Amino acid sequence: MKRSLAAFIVLTALLSLSAAAAQAFALSNGLKVVLNPDRSGGIIALQVFVRAGSAWETPADSGTATLAVRMITRGTRSRTAEELAASAEALGASISAASGEDHSIISLVCTEKTFPEASAILFDMLLNPVFPEPELSKLRKVVLSKLKAQKDDNFAYTLQRLKSRMFPGDSYALDPLGTEENISAATSSRMLDFYAKNFKAGNMCVSVSGSFDRDEMLSSLEKGLSGIPAGAGAGKLQSTIEAGSEKYGSEKMKKNQAVVMTGFYAPELASGDYPAMKVLSSVLGGGMSSKLFSSLREKEGLAYSIGTIYPSRAKTCAFIFYAGTRKENIERIKQGILDAAASAAKPGYVTEKELEDAKNLLVGQFRLEHQTNEARARYLGWFELAGAGFGYDASYPEAVKAVTLEEVSKAAAKYLVQPKTFVLDNE
Repeated sequence: MKRSLAAFIVLTALLSLSAAAAQAFALSNGLKVVLNPDRSGGIIALQVFVRAGSAWETPADSGTATLAVRMITRGTRSRTAEELAASAEALGASISAASGEDHSIISLVCTEKTFPEASAILFDMLLNPVFPEPELSKLRKVVLSKLKAQKDDNFAYTLQRLKSRMFPGDSYALDPLGTEENISAATSSRMLDFYAKNFKAGNMCVSVSGSFDRDEMLSSLEKGLSGIPAGAGAGKLQSTIEAGSEKYGSEKMKKNQAVVMTGFYAPELASGDYPAMKVLSSVLGGGMSSKLFSSLREKEGLAYSIGTIYPSRAKTCAFIFYAGTRKENIERIKQGILDAAASAAKPGYVTEKELEDAKNLLVGQFRLEHQTNEARARYLGWFELAGAGFGYDASYPEAVKAVTLEEVSKAAAKYLVQPKTFVLDNE
C-alpha cells in the first residue's frame, strides 16, 4: 500500500509544547490521540478515555457506566472473557477498565515487543463487545458486594452523605457504583445501548506514553480504531446545584469513631482559580505540616485523622474538610474547621513559608506520580478530556509555583463561603 500515512490519518496537531514530548493528533474518524514517546523503558501504556461516568447519569441509570465499561473486557464476538484474559496474560500484558465520576478508562500496559498483539486484543474489546449475560451476572455480584462494603466504611459513607447534601438533584450526588436496585436490574441490552451512545470518536480520547515511534503508533491506532463511529456522545453533564439547601445533617450509627465532613463549592479543573485552590488545600490539610493537622490534631488532640480533599473534576465540585474524631469532640472539630475556612481569606493567615512548602509538596507529588508511563498517559488523557488540554500536564507545576499569597486569600474568600456539613455520630 503506497498511500502516505496522511491519507489515513488527519494529523491535526492541537498543541505542541517545547517543554514536553507530548503531541496531539486526530484520526480520520475524529478520535483525539495524545502521544508521549519515551524510548527509555521499553514499556507502552495506552489509555482510552470515554466521557461517561456518574456525572453523566441520572438516578434512573446510575451505575450503568460502572457495569458497561467493565463489561468491555469480558467478551467479544470472537473471544470469551476467559480467552481474552488468557491471551493478555500470555503476553504479559495488563488490560483493565474502570469508571468514575467524569470519565471511564480502558487501559493497556505492555512491552514494546508485545504491543502489536496486545493492542489487537484491546481493539477487539473496544470494537466488538457483546456483553454476555453470564459475565454480567458475575459482575453484578461484585458491584453489589462493593456497595455493601462501602456502607461499612466510615469515611466513604460520610463522604457520600455529604455529597448528597451538597448536590441534591446533581449527578455529583450519585455514587459511581450506582444503586443496589439499578445494578440488580441491569441487562445486557442496557449495556449495548450505553456502548452505542457513548463509544463514539467525539466522545473519546486516547493517550499513549512509552517506548514507540510516533508515526508507527499513529498508523497502528488508525488501523485499529478507525472503526469507532464518528460523532459525539449522547450524554450531557447533569448539573443542578442548590446552594441554599440545608447546611447541616447527621446520622447516628454504631461505629468506633465519629466522622465530620464540611464541604464548600469549588472550581473545576479548567478554571483559572484551580491552582490557587489546590495550593490552599495543601496549606490547610495537605499533610503533617498542614494547618489543620498541626492545630486541631497535634496541639489540641481533637482528631485521629484530619485533612482536606479537593478532587480534579470537569465541573463545579467540592472542597472538603474531614476529621475522624471522638463523639465528645464533634462540636469543637466542626467549629475549628469553620474557623480555618474563614481565616484562610484573611491576609497574613498563610505565611510565605507555608505557601512555599505547600507548593513544593504539590509539585513534588505531581512529579512522583508521573514515574510510570501508565500515570503519564492517565494525566495527559484526563487533562485533555476535562477541558484543560493535554498541555496542562506540562504547565500545571509552573501554574502552582506562580500562585501568590494574595491569590490564595482571594480564592478562599470566593469559594469557602457556603459550608455544608455532615456528621457520622458514633453511638
